[in-house]
Amino acid sequence: MSESKKQYELLIPEKTKIFGTFALSNIEAMRLLRKFGLLRQQDEPVDKKAWGKLEGKERSFRNITEHCMVVGMVTDVILEKLEEKGHLREQERKAGAKGAILHDLTKRQELEKQYGVEEEDEGVFLDPQAKEEFIAELLDKYKLSSDQRKLVALQKLTGEGSIEIKNEKIDISSSRELMQWVILLADAMVAHTKVVSAEDRMNEVINRGEYSKTSDWWYKKLYGEKQFNQIKDKKESAKAVYGKILNFLRQTEDQLKSLLSVEENQSLLEFIENQIKNRYATFK
Repeated sequence: MSESKKQYELLIPEKTKIFGTFALSNIEAMRLLRKFGLLRQQDEPVDKKAWGKLEGKERSFRNITEHCMVVGMVTDVILEKLEEKGHLREQERKAGAKGAILHDLTKRQELEKQYGVEEEDEGVFLDPQAKEEFIAELLDKYKLSSDQRKLVALQKLTGEGSIEIKNEKIDISSSRELMQWVILLADAMVAHTKVVSAEDRMNEVINRGEYSKTSDWWYKKLYGEKQFNQIKDKKESAKAVYGKILNFLRQTEDQLKSLLSVEENQSLLEFIENQIKNRYATFK
């Protein structure tokens, strides 16, 4: 086991205290997760006819909430340090943390479409633009208050659709772009609920040679519709796309290490783990 993994494992016995406090400080975001069906109780009855197609999946969806909480925590410790360094205001940091917690807010509804809980939805994939339209529909469906709608709007901080990439370089010169890339990096660093290096996680995806419609969307964004239509091997194009995304995440890490004054011999992962350990120490 690597030293960084050992450090992270030290947190496991105390994670309930850490994440409980974090959840309470973001209670409105937690209420939204429940409203969107991500905090259903284990013993709550399910519609077997509707959910039969999701047999074998985690139908309580609490695993998604746990993932969202860890992404939120990783985001928050980075943004907290960026605030201390004068790169963000307190209000921006709090908004960024909430945006991270809510980054998979509609994951249940997206899975329902993907797996065809309703027959007319089977196989539906929502690209980032379509997802924004879908979210707008859900706002009306769940009859959200104006304050709740403002919270949901923070999800746009995590939306790939609004990210600008010029000459294969990311731009984090504005606070909004800075928060966007921090949240995307945090999401890449959290495999389910384990904090890992973005490099390792993305290389694992690349080596598996997986293809998804998400990689199609990214390919169009990076190379254009015309070049996309000439693709002969979708798996190879997916590898190329994930390689590009890994490059963007590397750029994000490098720029963050500079902004945060991370020591040269310390990885960003180790820096984050140390910050979480510091929070853990406050509970002793």
